[in-house]
Amino acid sequence: MPPAPGATPPPAPPRVALGAEGAVSVPAPTESPSLLQRVPKKLLIGGGVIVVLLLIGWFAGRGKTNADDLQAGDCFEAPTGTDDIRDVKDQSCDGLHEVEILVVTSLPAGAAWPGLDPFALSDTPATDACFDAIDPTLLNLDNVPDDTLEGHFYPAQDAWDDGDRKLLCYAQSATGFPGPVMNRE
Repeated sequence: MPPAPGATPPPAPPRVALGAEGAVSVPAPTESPSLLQRVPKKLLIGGGVIVVLLLIGWFAGRGKTNADDLQAGDCFEAPTGTDDIRDVKDQSCDGLHEVEILVVTSLPAGAAWPGLDPFALSDTPATDACFDAIDPTLLNLDNVPDDTLEGHFYPAQDAWDDGDRKLLCYAQSATGFPGPVMNRE
């Protein structure tokens, strides 16, 4: 019969073992604390916060490429609101995309920094270098809409002064390219 509500249950009978000297009392087994009970709560909370921050950083960085790491064939969303491009949001070149790096080329050591005349749209050493570097036989004209613009990214002035002359020659379309602009076989 179970004890009445609020009543203290009777003590468990002592455990005994039969040994060479007769019956000996054996202490009741004690439960060891679980791993979570043995780790200090502050350590658990701190570790949880670190894991959450790492996950946020990982998700925030997914799908972005540093502009210094762009290569021919990379596709991405058109950057907005800044002249200084640091990161771009990746897009697949096989689907609708706004910008595609066509070729990577460079200017010679004595060339002027391309940012000196930001309003020049053509006939600059940088645009000429991009035009000369593109192999027109590799252009996939079926994927080039009428609103396509060509341009180039170039290093910041301090990197240029340190000898970086790399140009990233790109095509951009506000309506988007339905597939790769350059055939890359």
